[in-house]
Order: sequence, then C-alpha cells, then structure tokens
Amino acid sequence: MMTTRLCYEVDFLSVGKDQDGDAIVLRWGRNEPGFWGYYEPVCNKNSLIEQKVVVIDTGFTSDRERIRYHINTYYKVDTVDLIIITHPDLDHIGGLNYILENMDVKELWIHRPSLHRKGVQVDNGRVTENSKTKRLRECKAKIEEAIGIAKEKGIIIKEPFQGLNFNDENGSILVLAPTKEDYESLLPEFIGEKSLNFSENTKEKVKIPITLYNDEDDLDDKDTTSAVNKSSTVILFCCDNDYSLFTGDSGIGTLERAYEYLTRSHNYNYFLNNLKLFQIPHHGSKRNLGPSILNKLFPEWRDYSYISAVISCAKKNDTDVTLKHPHQAVINAFRRRNINVYATAGLNFVHHKNMPGREGWWPAISLVKKPLYYEER
Repeated sequence: MMTTRLCYEVDFLSVGKDQDGDAIVLRWGRNEPGFWGYYEPVCNKNSLIEQKVVVIDTGFTSDRERIRYHINTYYKVDTVDLIIITHPDLDHIGGLNYILENMDVKELWIHRPSLHRKGVQVDNGRVTENSKTKRLRECKAKIEEAIGIAKEKGIIIKEPFQGLNFNDENGSILVLAPTKEDYESLLPEFIGEKSLNFSENTKEKVKIPITLYNDEDDLDDKDTTSAVNKSSTVILFCCDNDYSLFTGDSGIGTLERAYEYLTRSHNYNYFLNNLKLFQIPHHGSKRNLGPSILNKLFPEWRDYSYISAVISCAKKNDTDVTLKHPHQAVINAFRRRNINVYATAGLNFVHHKNMPGREGWWPAISLVKKPLYYEER
C-alpha cells in the first residue's frame, strides 16, 4: 500500500486594483510520492486525496473570476467545501454571489443581522426597521441576496460564532470569535457608520513624515476600528499539527475574545510552537492592534522566526499618498518579535506544507523594520 502524508496550501490572493481587499483560499488533504520518491503530489494533475477547499472572504466584485480561476488552476476542482465571510464590507463579500452561482459550493458561513434584531438595543429603546441607517440596510440586503442564492442551490448556511467547526480526519477549521452575544452587542454601533459601498472618488489623504518613533510606540489599545470590522470572524485552521490564524478586519476586543477562547480550548504554548501563519488584521491598519493584545498573542520572551505574518493590501509605491496600509508601526511591532512580515501588494502569496513549488512563483521577500514611517493626517 502506497504511503500518503498530510499536506496543505494557503493562498492570499491579490485583490482590489488600487484598494485593499481580502480573498484567501486554502486546501488540505493527502498526497503520495511521485516518480523520484519525493512527495510530488497528485495535485500537479489532479486534486489532492480527500481534498477540502475553503474560501475565506471573496474580495471585490471585480475579483470574482480570479478566485474561481485560482481554484480551477491550482486545486484542479470547481468545488468549494466551505466559504466563510468574516464581515460584510465590500472588499470581503464582493465576489460571493458569483462564486455561489458558478461553483459547486457545499457550505456557507456568514453572519445574518436580520436574525438578531430582537437582541439589538439602543439607549432610547429598540432599533426599529425605520430607524436603520443606510449601512445596516445595505449590509442586510447584500447578505440576504447571497442567502437567497445559497438556499436556492441547497447550500448549507451557518453563522460563524465562537465554537463552530468544520473538520475531517485531516484538518479542521474552528471559529474563535465573535460570540453571538458580542455580535449582537455590536449591531447598534453599525448605525451611523459610513456606507459599506466604497466611492470611486475617495477623499485624498495626506501623509506627513514622522521621525524617531520606535516599533509599536504609535500603537494603542483604544480599539477604534468600526463596529462592522469588530464583528469579523477570527478563524483557526489546523492541519498536520500546524496552525494558521485568520483575523479578517478584527479589532482589539475581538482578538482579545479569540485569545481567551484559544487559551481555554488549547494549550497555548503548544499552539505558539506550531503557529506557522498569522493574518495581520485589516490590511495592516494601526487601529486594529495594540501593545496589550500583541504581548498576549506573542509574548516577547520568545523567538518567532518560524512564523509568517501576512498583510493583504493594494500595491503602492513611495510617492503614493492615498494608500494608508500597511502602517509601518504595525510592521515594526511584528519584526521586533522576529516574525517575518509579507504583503500581497499586487502579488499572490502562498504558504504550504508537503507541497511542491509552483512554476513561475518565487520566494517571498519579508518587509523590513524602519525607524521612519508615515502617519496619515
């Protein structure tokens, strides 16, 4: 009997031509030795043995075909076993309907605010349908459109709250945050926030050079990201004793909740020893990480050179003043802990185990720590 072994691939796709977005596709399964005895998987011509394919966020509407092409080309299937939408911003949910309509999707995890209206409270009473703002209405409309497609195609639909899992004997997906209670407590804050739609004519941002800052001195624990971002799903992927942590646009409070659950459900020291991939939240924004949560997640007395931290962000150059991500203070905070930091910035990024290299792909170059960075004004 031929021996097989566990393997996986995690792909961060470059989405959004000049705006930051998220689209992550991953698969796990088993492969077998090739002609020369190496584990040159059957995936070069076919899918993996017992393959599972998961999509975490779907980028912008314009990225929908790119996701399908990647799965067809590199995973050799037109099937997605699970789609997870971390939160309903356009740069995360844009390609969802196309994938639901054009691929064989088995299961969809997505939060549904319309099912939680009874739990939504404001200071002067309940939030009624008439009092909902444009943002909440648009959020509901986009989600329910996807729900309608999923129901019509018989796709399993679940809400990704803490403890939900998807697994087989080879790998697993576990939701660390938010809890249902946390999600419902954030719904009133959706009201009054800017629309989920991005305008083509965004206000120009100016960046002024700030010198002599060190590491995360410009980070704080205020958790000032939006409520929609705070509702993001935090996901733990495990295969062959390797861990990957995906954070969407999570805020500090959501990461705190995920950390608390992780320490209860896992041996945290073992988790840290085997954490290989960490998604830096919200494209590297300084609003989503602070010194306290960083010190909890990555205590400074350890060496983390075996961890890759990935930022999904648009391509930029030194003269571009319109793109604020990633923030150099965030990069510095990870590099100080000797964590390798990578940004998509117009390129796809793959992390894998027991898989061959891909023709035309080359080793990624880690971002560097800099004493001078720019802060948006």
